[in-house]
Amino acid sequence: MATEEKDQLEEMQEFSIEDAQRNAAEEAALEAAPPLEGETEENDEASVRKIVDAFTSDEGEEVRINWSLPSILGGDILNARWFRKHAMLIILIIILTILYITNRYASQQEMIKIDALKKELEDKRYDALTRSSQLLQRCRQSRVEEYLKSMGDTTLGMNTEPPYELKIREE
Repeated sequence: MATEEKDQLEEMQEFSIEDAQRNAAEEAALEAAPPLEGETEENDEASVRKIVDAFTSDEGEEVRINWSLPSILGGDILNARWFRKHAMLIILIIILTILYITNRYASQQEMIKIDALKKELEDKRYDALTRSSQLLQRCRQSRVEEYLKSMGDTTLGMNTEPPYELKIREE
């Protein structure tokens, strides 16, 4: 832990020394430049504003990212220019990933329901087929006759005479 703090301190010193040298060089260049002819106070104010904007802008400043776990968990990575530049893309990727996971989970749940319903439908079909075959077996003429004989009902039986037709005359 102490070595990480020491490394961070050294990096901060390097950045501050480099920044100070760069600032001194820019100031020296500005002071050494000869004034332009016809330059007014408005131009001076505009140039001062440009200089202040140049010193305060983040465009030229490169923040080095320390990819250690404490810096990531501490939120230091959020201050990096690269991260700020690509923040919207990262958020979009996170949202699309969440939608993808949600959609996949929902489709898996639907597939589980469909499989359960298919199995239930197959069971119901087998039950209906079994019941219809049992009903067909019990309704056969030979079975009905056997049942009636076992019950002792003698009034019903097979017809020994063929059926005859009745002819209707038309007037």
